[in-house]
Amino acid sequence: MDGLTLKQKVFIKEYIEHRNGTRAAMLAYDTQDPDTAGVIAFENLRKPKIIEVLQQMMSLGGITEEYLAKRLKEIIDNPKEGDGTSVAGLNLAGKWKGLGAAKVKFELPPFPKDPEEIEKMLARMRGTRRRLESRQAAY
Repeated sequence: MDGLTLKQKVFIKEYIEHRNGTRAAMLAYDTQDPDTAGVIAFENLRKPKIIEVLQQMMSLGGITEEYLAKRLKEIIDNPKEGDGTSVAGLNLAGKWKGLGAAKVKFELPPFPKDPEEIEKMLARMRGTRRRLESRQAAY
């Protein structure tokens, strides 16, 4: 854990123990304000050195990408009551391992202002609705 401050080391220890960044920051940085602690946690969990240490600790504990995939497959193949907690833990471990899904920005096309364009759009929507209704009726 070279290159980390004492507070960052305590943050990592508390984060692993409590699995809550805000709580870990409150304990490590001696703050009682959850908003301040949340910002500290947010910043810490994006620092490459802290991420690296978390990943190393997980690997030492046997939590590898292969383990996460295998465990998730077990839950999917044989679901049991209480698996939600397991999935949440796997999700957190995946984030620590840098396996988060890429975020995709979605933009809606501009809404037409011309009344004729609006009417064309509505006609397309009505046609789509009729096709869907006829398919449903066929089943």
